[in-house]
Amino acid sequence: MTRYLIPPNTPCVALVTNGGLNLYLFRQPLLGALRQRGWRILLLAPFDTWVERIPSHLYDRYIPLQHFQPYARYAHRDRLFFQELYRHYGDLRPDVVLHFTAKPNIYGSLAASLRGIPSIPTVTGLGHGFMQRGWLRLLLRWGYFMAFRQKTRVFFHNQHDRRYFHRLGIVHVDRSAVVPGSGVDVRHFAQAPLPGHGPLRVTCIARMIETKGIRDLMSALRIVRAEGVAISCTLVGPLVPDHPRAIPPQDIRTWESEGLVKYLGHQLDVRPYLLDSHLFALPSYSEGMPRAVLEAMAVGRPILTTSAAGCAEAIDLSCGWRVTPRSPRQLAFALRQAATASPETLARMGQAARQRVARLFRDDQVADYYLRAITEICSLPIQPIHA
Repeated sequence: MTRYLIPPNTPCVALVTNGGLNLYLFRQPLLGALRQRGWRILLLAPFDTWVERIPSHLYDRYIPLQHFQPYARYAHRDRLFFQELYRHYGDLRPDVVLHFTAKPNIYGSLAASLRGIPSIPTVTGLGHGFMQRGWLRLLLRWGYFMAFRQKTRVFFHNQHDRRYFHRLGIVHVDRSAVVPGSGVDVRHFAQAPLPGHGPLRVTCIARMIETKGIRDLMSALRIVRAEGVAISCTLVGPLVPDHPRAIPPQDIRTWESEGLVKYLGHQLDVRPYLLDSHLFALPSYSEGMPRAVLEAMAVGRPILTTSAAGCAEAIDLSCGWRVTPRSPRQLAFALRQAATASPETLARMGQAARQRVARLFRDDQVADYYLRAITEICSLPIQPIHA
């Protein structure tokens, strides 16, 4: 059995997620804030090349998880994952564990509690399981109840999910809080003017799964194109073949052959595609706090999204449009409005979006929530970013 030696009196935090991509895209500001305060940092996630992209000075050790299967519905798979985390926590003995996404939240929180280690789970969205009816949703509810019942702090990315968990009796309101998503580096995603005159250019950045509302967006584009409204659309994001609601590649090829969209696949740096657009669209059915929307807002782009959980809290109506989920006709109406709006109107919406992100969704604000929570549950002094 591998044992990890940690110097005495050095506080240690472990971050557990569903993959290196999550750590790379969303957790680096938090890693930097903890590192600046002298903490040892352990990363636990399934192996992928994204961990190798994280600067080595931001963490001390990466422990690959062998038994994590994000969409597996077999009890023995999850049992192996739980046992793996339980074993690592016994060897590592971190002062606190931060869990992100569903299975790390449930099994990691249970394993940490059994080891007597404080942990803070973060519900980054309800996800696919809660959209289903029947045994899967009931199993998730029971799993969260067992995992969270003794937690003194649980973070959510939006108020809707927090209220939902409270209504189900999973978590007490006074033991929970909402953090503003994973935050955005507003210097990296710097504001830029909208492109020059011409047909409306729309960008959608998302994983290629049904619940992002991409089919609805394609239907809306068909409607406005049939009316003679000139709109171009760029679709950016990875295929997710293992996801139960994955969009087949042949469907995307069909949309391209129709002239509805140009698909560019996964892109490491999305800023060029945001800067080349007049409007960002994400007609999702449910989110935690949609990072792609926040990034588009940071560069000063109007937003077209839905009134679904997470999306509704990301923007207000000064920033763009909100429509009912699963409503292609409402999407078409909003696209038509955006296509006929004056450049000044779109620029004003983009400016409001930028101001909202800079005020509410900065990455340093998010890191501050975690620093304060760690101080509360571990009785270890950590200087917050914002006093």
